[in-house]
Amino acid sequence: MQFAYTAKSRTGERIQGILAADNPQQVYQALREKGLFATAVRESSAKAAAKPAGRRGGRKITRKDLQALTSQLAIMTKAGIDVAGALGTLARQCPNLALRRVLEDVHNEVMGGKAVSVALRAHVGVFGPAYVASVAAGEAAGQLPDVLDRLAKMQRTELRMRSIRRSLLAYPIVLTTVSLLVILGLMFFVLPQFAEVFDQFEMKLPAITEFLLWISHELRSRWWLWIALAAAGAAGIKAFRRSENGRRWWDRRMLEMGLVGDVTRTLLAGRAFRLL
Repeated sequence: MQFAYTAKSRTGERIQGILAADNPQQVYQALREKGLFATAVRESSAKAAAKPAGRRGGRKITRKDLQALTSQLAIMTKAGIDVAGALGTLARQCPNLALRRVLEDVHNEVMGGKAVSVALRAHVGVFGPAYVASVAAGEAAGQLPDVLDRLAKMQRTELRMRSIRRSLLAYPIVLTTVSLLVILGLMFFVLPQFAEVFDQFEMKLPAITEFLLWISHELRSRWWLWIALAAAGAAGIKAFRRSENGRRWWDRRMLEMGLVGDVTRTLLAGRAFRLL
């Protein structure tokens, strides 16, 4: 049987490949012997080739969905319900179709005799490597309900921080948007009127004024080109952000950027210690 895997080396390099094995456990063992940490292992077949992580039909799986799932799973396991039963109940009641399918897959794997962490590892794109590793540590220590409870609290804290960050950025974003609209209004409607006045008096204009008039003329005469270029640039930036190199570049900038870097390093250090 062929298994497609995604793993990371000790240096953090992302590696993908295919291994022949009887079951996923043999793949994990073979990768560990090579000094690699498996982040995802699944059957290499048309059935297993799948839709993108985080969107398996239905709306996207959000952080809020995962936080609610973890909280409910922690409460149910602390109440004495076995993990397989809790996963089955949550899968039946989950309103998010994409997350429900993921939970059904995990539930079926657990009912088949696999550990929860092994079942979650097949959906590491949804849960994240840190989440899966924490669940594996909880299983090994026999403290899975406590680990789930801590994960839920950590996710709740992260959601609260994201909400605060969005609130703080709301005013600058609105101000920037309004300023941009005002500038575009000047370029499209006001400057052309001034250009006609200057032409009537045949005045020699300063270089900056001529440059602004040229920009105004370009925007009005070939607006379709600049809109297309802006859309292509936005799409390119988005694709770069989603790539491995793009994420590394962005994370490095966030760690090195003045006051933002200080706050980011503090938050990430706190998160790392909570995970440990």
